Amino acid sequence: MSLSYNGYSRLAASTASVLTSAYNTLNRTTNSLLASLDILRGRTTPTIISIDDLVAEDVADISDAIATATETIGRNQAADAALATVHNKLEAMRDLVQDVALGTLTEAEVAGKDAEYQTLADEVSALLEDTVYEAVPVLSGADAVTALSLSDITGMSLTDLPDGALGDIGTAITDAGLARTELATDVSQRTATVAALEAQSAQLADLSARVTTAQEALGMLRSTTRLIWTQMNAALAAQGAYLSSRIENLVGVNFLG
Repeated sequence: MSLSYNGYSRLAASTASVLTSAYNTLNRTTNSLLASLDILRGRTTPTIISIDDLVAEDVADISDAIATATETIGRNQAADAALATVHNKLEAMRDLVQDVALGTLTEAEVAGKDAEYQTLADEVSALLEDTVYEAVPVLSGADAVTALSLSDITGMSLTDLPDGALGDIGTAITDAGLARTELATDVSQRTATVAALEAQSAQLADLSARVTTAQEALGMLRSTTRLIWTQMNAALAAQGAYLSSRIENLVGVNFLG
């Protein structure tokens, strides 16, 4: 009887050893998972939150920059369209001045040429004063996108043609052309900037999506860790209860209790 009891004692001791080993394994596994989770919490989570906040701020700044550049492009294009018309009218005015400067026209013909000139001059003045973009003048005033003064040209009379009139109007035509070139260059540069900003905004949107995915993955890791812990703990508890019950039945003692 004592031999059998000793055998059961060895069985109980072996079972206890198995349970202890299993619990130690569970502890190591759980501690590893929790350590990984702590690393993610300590290093990844703050970074994710920081990146997420920065992405939102950067996207807002980029959107503002795109809006500003787009508005400037619109203003410059409106100014360029008006300057193209001004340039053409100035060339027509130069032709009239050349006709009169030849000195071969009659007084009546000069008066006719001057009438045409004054009509063109009024149209040029109107373009300079009245061209607006979103209710803001673009060729006159403090907010003008280019400085182009043509008062001497538009105020000229062909019936009393001043010396140097052809040179002055030629200079005005050159200035209008240069202004258009500068505007075209600016529009091109800003258009490229807008394209680059839009590409950057798209990259940030992709980063934001990746951050969201990382946050979701972190949440899944937390849930999985809790689930593993719960399931393994429940399984080992059930196994321990079962073995304890068997041992009690065999040896007649409460071995684990």
